[in-house]
Amino acid sequence: MPTGAGLRRAGEAGGGVAVAWNESYLSLMTTQEKTNAILKIVTNHKDNVTAAQAANISAGLNALVIEAMNNAFTADLAVIFALKSSGIRRAGHAQG
Repeated sequence: MPTGAGLRRAGEAGGGVAVAWNESYLSLMTTQEKTNAILKIVTNHKDNVTAAQAANISAGLNALVIEAMNNAFTADLAVIFALKSSGIRRAGHAQG
């Protein structure tokens, strides 16, 4: 999966994790939405690993494929963790 490919603007066609854009920044996600997004990203990464293994990539290229998969995986997760949660506020502090 190319970096960020699982993340789409709200209303875009296609699969992946829906993340709403609001002007130049990402809107808030609930904790449950983050959980669901993380699960989808992890599932996609596992699928990518399975596909790479099935492709029987030569040893010389295997390291590049693994690095690309890990970079994409890390980038997709970083986006989710960078989003603020829109949870219940307790004692003046935002949850998440």
